Amino acid sequence: MSRLLATISLLLAVLFSAAAQQEKEPQDSLVRLVGAQRGEVLTKYGVSYRKLTGNVRFLHNNTYLLCDSALWNVNDGIIDAMGNVSIIQQDTELKSDKLTYLVNDDLAQFRGSVVQLRDKENNTLRTRFLDYNTSDSVAVFQNGGSMKDKDGQVIESRTGTYDSKIKTFDFVEDVNMYTDSVFVKTTRLTYQSEINRATFGHHTDAWKDDKMLSSDDGWYDRENEIFFFRDNVHVLSEEQEGWADTLYFYKMTSDLDMYGNVQLKDTVKAVNALAGHLWYVDSISTLTMTREPVVIMEMEEEGKERDTVYVGADTMVYYAMMRFEVPDSVAGAAEQRLKDLEVDPVGEYRKRAAEEARKAKEAAALEDPNNPDNPNNPRNRKNASPVPEGKPLPDNLDTDGPPDPDDIPQDTIVTPVGLDSLAVADTLVVPDSTRIGFAVATGRVKIFRKDMQVVCDSLLYCDLDSLARLFKEPSIWQEVRQQFTADSISVRIRNKAMDKASLMSNAFIHIQEDSLYYDQIKSTEMMAFFREDGALYRFDALGGAQAVFFLEENETIATVNKKDCKMLSANFEDGNLSKVYYYETAKSDAYPVVQLDEMDKKLKGFAWTPERRPDSPAAVTSLIPRNSERGSYAMRPRTSFTHTDTYFPGYMKEVYYMLDHRDSIYAARQEQKAREKRIQDSLDAITLAEEQLRALDSLSLADSLSFADSLGAGLDSLALADSLGAGAGMDGSDLSDSPENDSESPSAGGKPGKGAQPEKSLAEEGERVLQQSPDAVEEVSSGPGGAVDQPGDTAAADTISPEELRKQQERQQKEAEKRKKAYEQSQLKLRKSEAAAAKQAFADSVRNAKQALKEAEWAKRDAKDAEKAAARKAKAGQKELKHLLKARKAALERAAKEEAMIERYRQNLLKKNRTIKPKPGELDALMDEYMPGERQKRQQASEEVKLKGDSEVKD
Repeated sequence: MSRLLATISLLLAVLFSAAAQQEKEPQDSLVRLVGAQRGEVLTKYGVSYRKLTGNVRFLHNNTYLLCDSALWNVNDGIIDAMGNVSIIQQDTELKSDKLTYLVNDDLAQFRGSVVQLRDKENNTLRTRFLDYNTSDSVAVFQNGGSMKDKDGQVIESRTGTYDSKIKTFDFVEDVNMYTDSVFVKTTRLTYQSEINRATFGHHTDAWKDDKMLSSDDGWYDRENEIFFFRDNVHVLSEEQEGWADTLYFYKMTSDLDMYGNVQLKDTVKAVNALAGHLWYVDSISTLTMTREPVVIMEMEEEGKERDTVYVGADTMVYYAMMRFEVPDSVAGAAEQRLKDLEVDPVGEYRKRAAEEARKAKEAAALEDPNNPDNPNNPRNRKNASPVPEGKPLPDNLDTDGPPDPDDIPQDTIVTPVGLDSLAVADTLVVPDSTRIGFAVATGRVKIFRKDMQVVCDSLLYCDLDSLARLFKEPSIWQEVRQQFTADSISVRIRNKAMDKASLMSNAFIHIQEDSLYYDQIKSTEMMAFFREDGALYRFDALGGAQAVFFLEENETIATVNKKDCKMLSANFEDGNLSKVYYYETAKSDAYPVVQLDEMDKKLKGFAWTPERRPDSPAAVTSLIPRNSERGSYAMRPRTSFTHTDTYFPGYMKEVYYMLDHRDSIYAARQEQKAREKRIQDSLDAITLAEEQLRALDSLSLADSLSFADSLGAGLDSLALADSLGAGAGMDGSDLSDSPENDSESPSAGGKPGKGAQPEKSLAEEGERVLQQSPDAVEEVSSGPGGAVDQPGDTAAADTISPEELRKQQERQQKEAEKRKKAYEQSQLKLRKSEAAAAKQAFADSVRNAKQALKEAEWAKRDAKDAEKAAARKAKAGQKELKHLLKARKAALERAAKEEAMIERYRQNLLKKNRTIKPKPGELDALMDEYMPGERQKRQQASEEVKLKGDSEVKD
């Protein structure tokens, strides 16, 4: 009975304590016990505690506190929760093994074990030291923590806060972040989870692959994948270094936008690009600079002083593309420009003139009567040997005589076209991936170098021809006193220096002798040639050249010389004219300078404009290149995720592994695509080859062999017998061993020698012999040089009859036919074996191609299976999440019902104005009414407590 009264007292104390607090404070500050499986009152050191166990649930400030067991100090307002502790406030949930909740301070203190905070966006923060204010909905963590979102983004720091009302994380001190393959290290970071935006603080460093970006302020809009940095922006890569006041980086397209005192430094090429605005578009590899852009190139040659070139304009654009991506029209135009520039009219004219002079000299020498080679020389006429009419003299220089028999192919086996196509199919045509650069500068283009300056309105450059083309009033100054102008100028660049220049239309050279006189050269077109150091050494004026030269006498200009010719060529030494060559009817007019009118001092088109010449780097740009800071930035510490490794073990290792293999996977995918394309091209070629092989099989190989044999008559021994009838009537089988006949006879594969007779067929020769009389046959057969069947048996040769000769010839013809047939069969077997080998190779290539296609198809299927598995896993995860949310919702609804039930019970007590000591049985009736089964459970729990002993109860 005493246990029952203790239980009732505990329940009433809880109820009336809540009622008393409601009278003192607003309703939101009440701590409500929503439910527990059992409860009891404990006293320790004079302090009363309420011990609650089994699915304990509290509600305070619209915040649920759930745990397995709790000790509640009602007087001091302290709840110690233990076992599966959770705090749920709207969309924020905190979990731990234990916490201390200070009711009066609205503060939940998590200490010792891992604490996990999760918001509506599934951002998960883990730490071991966290305070959560249920009134302000603010969490504060210390001693290190790490946050990981649903997409794998990680942010960690030593301290930080989370404001649940505005869904904002603040990370302070030694902040490290990983997001979308980018690593960030900073001193402070604010992450707004609802808009997925991270704001960086002072001393921020970001890394992507081997590139580093630093600033003192910025943000990252993860939804749109945009980075923004400002204040001391610094960019660093393996070969480049850059600065700017502000920078936008569009991660989705890898585009870059930089503003304010922008500078890019290429440490390998020693090139600096400065501008007020720089825009880079990665998809087309295009870099655009505006707001007083300038490119500064440092050139250092061995044994020479370092020189610097400044190139400025209103707008400068540089873009690059793979060689195979360059349109054919652009490549063709570049090739044509190079061909046009390689033309050297003056050099060709000199060669042509020298050749004509040589020929004229030779002709004059032949006409000289004293020349021994002259045919009209009487000596030659007296000593000359008579030449038979109708026969030309042999030419000792003729190299078109009979060729070496070894050079003539005996029998060429023509390879079918289909077999060649197989070889072509096996050859992999790799597209040319060389990067071709194009540069465009427009608007007030200026170039400064110590020994050369340039101005024009626009400039074009292309790596295909290495030509810098200047348009709209271009002018070039060399050594200050030389000025070149034309409607357009093309300059070939080699080793960062001018190599050759072409001045097109209205070309004009000005060379200042003093303040009053200028040497001038004018022509339709001009070509300039430069040494390796960029100094001019030759100048050619082509087409209607005019020139005015002022000559010095005793260090005073005294004479003027005017020239008019079709072409002229001038050589320069140390910047001064040394020699001038005139071509084709040059007109010259020289007279003293004192007789020269002011109008005649200058040729038409004279335009000496020194005011346009940029005389210093300051005339090109006011921007000053920065010194490199690579060393200091490269030594900055990289990101280290010590807290993430503690609270999300193994995750960063997976990230590093993924990043290490990302490039290789991408390369493998590209290789697989290229391989599939090669396989398809090979299959197309194989299909064509197969059709050609089928066509080849339908042909008669024997016919083709006969055709081939008809070209090489050297294999036919009948020709040897045919040649006997015309010469001596000897046995062809004996003469066939004669090397002289082999070399002279066309049938042996050689060319006809001197005195060789045309071939005759065997039938014609036999008919001729049969028509002769026996005496004639005998005479021919026994003539000098005649051959005998057997040595010493001259009678047989003398008594041979036409019938025996015919039989002998028939035997020889049969033997020749047998040899020819045997040869044809051997060649047919050879070709069949070659065709079989080719077919086998073709079949192997088809089989390999099909196998490759199968492997590609298997790879696609594996990828699809992986995608399906990932989709199933994601679907299962979503399903599990829905079940968890449903269970949580049901638990909250159940807790709300229990709370409403207790509230109704309390209100009924207040309405009936009951005292603390109710009538016997009345409280039991109320509990049975509002809490069915609860009274029996508590009685059973009290019995169990009694059995265990009072000492265990106190513990």
